Amino acid sequence: MKKTNLVILLAVFTLFFVSCDNSNKKQYEVIPDDAAVLVKANFGNVINESEILEVPMVRTALDFMVNSMPKESRDMFREIITDPSKSGVNVNEPMVVSVSTEPVEVVVSMAMSDKDRFVEVFETLAEGTGVELVEEGGITKVDLGNAGNNELDVAFDSEVMVIVVSENRNADAGDYMALDGDRKAINNSKYEDFFAANSDASLFMDAASLIETFSKLSYYTTEEQSVIYDLYVEAGLSLLANLNFENGFAEIDTRMYASDEHMNKMEQYWMTPKGKFLEYVPFDAVGVCNVALDFGKAFEHESEYMEEMLPMIEELGFNEEMIKSLAGEFMFAVLQPEKLGLQELPQMMFALECKGRETFDAVLALMGDVELMSVSDDVYALGLNKYYDRSSGEFVAGGYDYYLMYKNDAIFVLPENIYNEVVVDGELKAFDRNVADNDCFAALEKSGMVGDISAIVAMCQESGLGNMAEFKMALGILGLFENFEVVMKNPAESSLKVNMVDKDTNVLKQILDEAMAIASSSAFGAF
Repeated sequence: MKKTNLVILLAVFTLFFVSCDNSNKKQYEVIPDDAAVLVKANFGNVINESEILEVPMVRTALDFMVNSMPKESRDMFREIITDPSKSGVNVNEPMVVSVSTEPVEVVVSMAMSDKDRFVEVFETLAEGTGVELVEEGGITKVDLGNAGNNELDVAFDSEVMVIVVSENRNADAGDYMALDGDRKAINNSKYEDFFAANSDASLFMDAASLIETFSKLSYYTTEEQSVIYDLYVEAGLSLLANLNFENGFAEIDTRMYASDEHMNKMEQYWMTPKGKFLEYVPFDAVGVCNVALDFGKAFEHESEYMEEMLPMIEELGFNEEMIKSLAGEFMFAVLQPEKLGLQELPQMMFALECKGRETFDAVLALMGDVELMSVSDDVYALGLNKYYDRSSGEFVAGGYDYYLMYKNDAIFVLPENIYNEVVVDGELKAFDRNVADNDCFAALEKSGMVGDISAIVAMCQESGLGNMAEFKMALGILGLFENFEVVMKNPAESSLKVNMVDKDTNVLKQILDEAMAIASSSAFGAF
């Protein structure tokens, strides 16, 4: 075994049993306050929820790993697998990973429970590799010997283990174990919600710091760098995401942070949708996005970005007044497949609130070479169903077309068959059973998006993809899911929820069991 691989193996082995509790944690004290990315993972929760250690295939793999070890160490590792607390790592605490950008440096921290026991485990793994433990300034360091370099450093004491990887070959885990108070992320208010989160996994990104770093790359002009700085860096943008796996669903809650000034601007764009277009979407829709925004607010703030964008907007035939008219609801939907040309394709429809037909006229002008055919007042067929017929050498129509329409202060793009259903005698008419009546899309009462995963899987199966080996596993796992919901609570907060068909079993266990079943089936099928 290579010496560097030993450290990695040990880290993986200990992380495998790490879980969570959110009291005052020593492993938080070693995380620097210049972290651009923070990850906190509660692997113990994940292992317990997925019941991965009870899976026969996993048990067999662990048994094989243990049996391949020297005879005198097998009992130790069997004991650890049975009771992870015997590893010396605190199995009731989370692991934290931080990434700093200038220079790039990764810090991994884990809580310790029994230093002496951990040393025993480490020395058993390290036997014969030349890797040694060295006491240095009250902490224990891993000496990789001739295989070592300054890119990797590992140190621990009775409370915490720190692993550091540095791009400038100056990694020093001991430095992080002795951070002054003002250098600790735990003392920086911008990380407060991250450390307080009690989730299976959490991610924090200091977007302003990341964007500032990437904006300095040579392919950005000075002017572009200035705009990027004004839009993102000066606003102090950051993002927190918390992930939880539950019985019957998984959920990611996200929150954006920014300066008060920036958030006030964002709130001015925000509008609460009333779902005015949902009644024109058929009941069996596959996916729907429904939001409401006031695009015109972009012109009410002094911005170098808008000053640069306005000439380009005007070149397209739009002006400031037209953009300001786009204040209201936006809806996009994916519908059941129908024949288009030579293919069965999912249909799509679009609606945008637009107070004033000048914007519609500008859209018509943008169509360029598209041969529009007038269907009725302010309704045009786009001719998207035409395909080249080799036998006749001509373009012919096949299946439904798409219609572009201006009606009731809104711009619509509708499949021909949907248009024929919802436009009667020149007036809009709701479907008797529309997507607003479908419980699957109940989350659209708020701003957001919903996708019917069951319908997507059914479409794929009907198309024959389910019979293809490369799609079989993916569709098998997707078949566990019912739908997904993206809910935008306000400009700063949103959530993604994935609902399962089975409401009583943890998401991770369902996915793991299905993956193992498919893998076993594939393995036996190979013989």
